[in-house]
Amino acid sequence: MTTFIRKNLVIGGLVTYLLVWLLLVSIDNVITSVRIGFYESQDYTYWAEYIAIEPVKPTFTFKEPIEFSSTVIHQRPSALSWNDILFCDKNGDGDFIYFTNAKSSRGEKPVEPNKVVTSIWEYGNATTKHPPVGAECYLESEITYTPPELQITEDKDRLQRLRSKNTFKIIEP
Repeated sequence: MTTFIRKNLVIGGLVTYLLVWLLLVSIDNVITSVRIGFYESQDYTYWAEYIAIEPVKPTFTFKEPIEFSSTVIHQRPSALSWNDILFCDKNGDGDFIYFTNAKSSRGEKPVEPNKVVTSIWEYGNATTKHPPVGAECYLESEITYTPPELQITEDKDRLQRLRSKNTFKIIEP
């Protein structure tokens, strides 16, 4: 009889342990679902907002690296990716058309909330084509914020589009 009771206590303990584990997993799933629902309802400003992207000077010589200054306010950590699109008027007729684009990204990193950060960066890379002499150009950037909480969902991206207010010209070296 003692062996029978002992076996039932062990089986009962295992069943109780399993039920508690299932309950905790269910609660965790509910909490995760609520968090994801909240984050999906936010636009990009919840994580960060680029205020400006501008060329660092009004002219660049042909084949000179084209540099831009970006100003951003980060609120929370988020992985970022950029699709920087260069539009150029190659004929001087005011018709700016797509010229080239350069994509880049970075993983999540710690941020200091509400701090304005300005950085200088070079457009494109060695394989990105350079605008011809005489072209006038501007940059349009598509910035995608991918918060860590949303990396498991289908609709995970938050997109901000920003255009430089100033144009720049390509001149002879």
